[in-house]
Amino acid sequence: MRRLAAFAVLASLACGCGGSRSASGILSDTASSLDDIKSGTLGFDLLVTPTRSGSRPFGFKLNGPFSTRGGGLPTTRATYTQIANGKSATVTLISTGSAGFITVDGKTYRLPADRLAPLRSATAVFGGEGSSLPLDDWIRDAKVTDGGSVGGAQTDHVRGRLDLARAVADLGALAPGGKALNARERGQLARAARTATIDVWSGTKDHLLRKLAIDVDLGLEVPPGLRAALGNLVGARVQVTLAVGDPNRPVTVRAPAGALPYSALPSQ
Repeated sequence: MRRLAAFAVLASLACGCGGSRSASGILSDTASSLDDIKSGTLGFDLLVTPTRSGSRPFGFKLNGPFSTRGGGLPTTRATYTQIANGKSATVTLISTGSAGFITVDGKTYRLPADRLAPLRSATAVFGGEGSSLPLDDWIRDAKVTDGGSVGGAQTDHVRGRLDLARAVADLGALAPGGKALNARERGQLARAARTATIDVWSGTKDHLLRKLAIDVDLGLEVPPGLRAALGNLVGARVQVTLAVGDPNRPVTVRAPAGALPYSALPSQ
């Protein structure tokens, strides 16, 4: 989740047109303002649609209020839907900031300490020192237009081509235990992408991220070394959407009553 959330935040080198500010200025401000987002409503979708015959789309959707105020666990009550093999299943993730729970088929279970890491990483890109990322090389040929009202605010819309190889290389270096791509691998990945685009909606007045969308069509002609790393993403359209509604509004989540021990969860 941390990699995907980080991947969803963008910045620009190129100057935009059609607006009073440049794309690079807008997105630089947006990236540096990530640590100003302490709460809001998070929407995070990942959908992978394979181009190979007989393969079905897979991915997940996460939606709900969150707050990272106070450090530690975030406060959230979010629905998580997993999509695979033509089917979907939904659970509810709950965190009070000090304890975590999961609701499955109408029953709620308390999560043990060793199962809380996903809750911590889900919103790690927001609300912490150093949340801003070195993203200035990730977008090309950026243009600025009026984005309309998105996430509760008037926005600037920045659209451009994603430098996929550079983005993946940066994220590989940032991820715990990750390994950055070398120059040869970056070139191979760039040639494998048929198309790769980015759209970002940033608050016109506060420069806070309201929404971004990434759309990548990754062809089958991927070198063996990268094929092992990318797995099912090879020969597929990958779409990532991250939305932040009503940033910094108060969020309160109470612990559910009558939670069962995690050991009682079927097929855990």
